[in-house]
Amino acid sequence: MLGLGPIDFAVIIGYLLFVTLIGLMVSKKATGSVEEYFLGGKNMPWYLLGISGMATFIDMGGTAYQSAWYYLIGAKGFWFCVEGAVAILLSFQMIYVGKWLNRSGVMTNAEWMIFRFGGGKQGESARMLSAVAALAICAGFMTFFFVGSGKVLTTFLPYFNSPEPIIQGISNQNLAAVLFFILVGVYTIASGFYGVVYTDFVQAFLIFFLIIYVAIKAFAVGTPEYFAAHATPEMLSIFPSDGNWGSIHMPDKYHDVASYVSKLKFLGFLLIAWLANNVFQGLATPFDTWTAQRYYAAKNERESSILVAFWIFLWSFRFLLLAGIGVLALGLSDKIGDPEHAMSVVINEYVPVGVKGLLLAALLAAGMSTMDSTVNSAGAYFVKDVYQRFIKPDAGMKHLVYVSYAITFVMFVIGAVCGWFIKDINSIWGWIITGLFVGTLPPNILKWYWWRANGASFAVGSVVGLLAALLTTFEGFNVFLNTVFSPMFESGTVQQYIFIFGSSMIASIVTAYATAPAPMDVLKKFYLKTKPFGLWWPVRMECDPKVVEETMRESGRDILLLFPAMTAHFTLFLGMSSIMFKQWRTVGICFGIFAFCALILYKYWYKNLKTEPSAPAGNDSEPSPVAEPEKEGA
Repeated sequence: MLGLGPIDFAVIIGYLLFVTLIGLMVSKKATGSVEEYFLGGKNMPWYLLGISGMATFIDMGGTAYQSAWYYLIGAKGFWFCVEGAVAILLSFQMIYVGKWLNRSGVMTNAEWMIFRFGGGKQGESARMLSAVAALAICAGFMTFFFVGSGKVLTTFLPYFNSPEPIIQGISNQNLAAVLFFILVGVYTIASGFYGVVYTDFVQAFLIFFLIIYVAIKAFAVGTPEYFAAHATPEMLSIFPSDGNWGSIHMPDKYHDVASYVSKLKFLGFLLIAWLANNVFQGLATPFDTWTAQRYYAAKNERESSILVAFWIFLWSFRFLLLAGIGVLALGLSDKIGDPEHAMSVVINEYVPVGVKGLLLAALLAAGMSTMDSTVNSAGAYFVKDVYQRFIKPDAGMKHLVYVSYAITFVMFVIGAVCGWFIKDINSIWGWIITGLFVGTLPPNILKWYWWRANGASFAVGSVVGLLAALLTTFEGFNVFLNTVFSPMFESGTVQQYIFIFGSSMIASIVTAYATAPAPMDVLKKFYLKTKPFGLWWPVRMECDPKVVEETMRESGRDILLLFPAMTAHFTLFLGMSSIMFKQWRTVGICFGIFAFCALILYKYWYKNLKTEPSAPAGNDSEPSPVAEPEKEGA
């Protein structure tokens, strides 16, 4: 248990009261309309949206899991961050997806489906399946947050880390997670997107305090003598010295942690799959419920792009935290039983009373900022794309805001119920990233780049992908996959990825050819407003040649700039990670490449951003709530 003093408790309680007060203060402003509640009235400054995005991407469970890998295998722990934490998809959003979304003038990804596919049965089915898939992904992440927050908080809070349950029949881990969910739920339900962004702004300062404190401490502790005593030379290198990824080892005491051992054994295969998945996620983005919300809320397409650059820059500092925890944990191996508790043990051993309260508040901030964004965006999906669309089309704005309160509460409950029986962060994280996400990637990729993709192909591809992801949760089915793919692909994770992605892609393409495409007037409107690249030649033939030429010129520039953007993104993160292990050669190479790519981006990306204001939400892709169904999306 952490040695928390009265000052620590005062800091924690003060912080919790402060963020709750912020949420309640902006609650009146948020209830003015659905757009105010979910998008902040489309009048949020880009830097606030970027800070909110960064804070949303940092959570307690993910930090505990990813820092565990740095503790187990040293600098090479970075490669396990490629699974989800590197988030190359942000580079795609910075270069072109952010502005494409902002141009649509809609409020949610599912509402965007009507803009893309039209208002007939196909568009409606795509809209419904998009909402269902987004809610399923949200439920998966809320489950992850429940497990992660409970696991971390039990080591912080007095009485909760006792082997004796505080309440008979309820584990202390689940009890801590329930209390945390209640706390976050109060201000999230009341304040909507205003509360999300403004509390994220406050929480970002605490998160950076945590990062700076841990980084300075790790840098001071990590002397050559310290590394010689607690780490092997192999642990200090980013690449395996013999070139064999399968030769990387972690301490013998953790060889019974099956989920970690299996990933380490097939790291080479997994890296290929994770890198491919990062690119596919970038092509498919947005497929979750929360990142796109910031682009819909931006004032114009220029700000929707700049906010992502700021987001990536701020996000890079997280790798100082992850690697720093790993460095400090190396000398505490005798006190770390579960590697996912490395972060908690580090704070307990290295942080004095008085400062622990601030660091615990920062960890609470990390968890709260992620959960509030997730559930707020899920509420937008349900209200706009399910309730208002199919249940009560004539509902007034106040009524819809109250419904959003209810669905936000329900998502917290679902996360708690699903997470109640899961104890391992690694297992649920792996299934979300290489299972649940993967099932929705193919239809989301095709919707952007292929004119023939229609609402039916999106709906069928999503259903098949989600069902395929669900199948991989059954051990018997994974045995069957192993007989099919082995020995070509020995890793079970790679086998599952190929099965889920392939099933969804085949279903999407077959359905697209078996059904009629979207009406040409819908496709033309989408093309002229969004200006996408890809297989759109039949639609281009129907458009003004001058507009097509301008679009093709912009598209060519965006495609070329994607490569320096991804390179800058990746090298910045790797360079930050390498600082903590004092691998100065790696740091110099990474930052040199980053600087060169940044200059290219400044000249050819930043200076070409446009400042046209974004369309108001629902301007022409969404009818009024009382419009007749046959006219919707016209």
